[in-house]
Amino acid sequence: MYARLNPTELVLPPSAQLRDGTWVSNYDLLPDDVLRAEGWKPLREIIPEYDAGTQMLVPGEPIDAGDEIIVTYTVAEQAEPYENP
Repeated sequence: MYARLNPTELVLPPSAQLRDGTWVSNYDLLPDDVLRAEGWKPLREIIPEYDAGTQMLVPGEPIDAGDEIIVTYTVAEQAEPYENP
């Protein structure tokens, strides 16, 4: 997966027109060199182990590490479900 920061917001590739004028709708199918030339960087997500039944993942601020964008997740406890009496 590829992404870029705009300026600190994580942006995923849209369907759009490339700099050479061609249109694409599936950026994920483009070769790496084309994606990089268009300003996109590989997205690396660091996801710790967690219990999906009782915990949830919270994304941290994306970091532009030069050749990639890194998002590190933390684990938080899920809130108790609300029961209507």
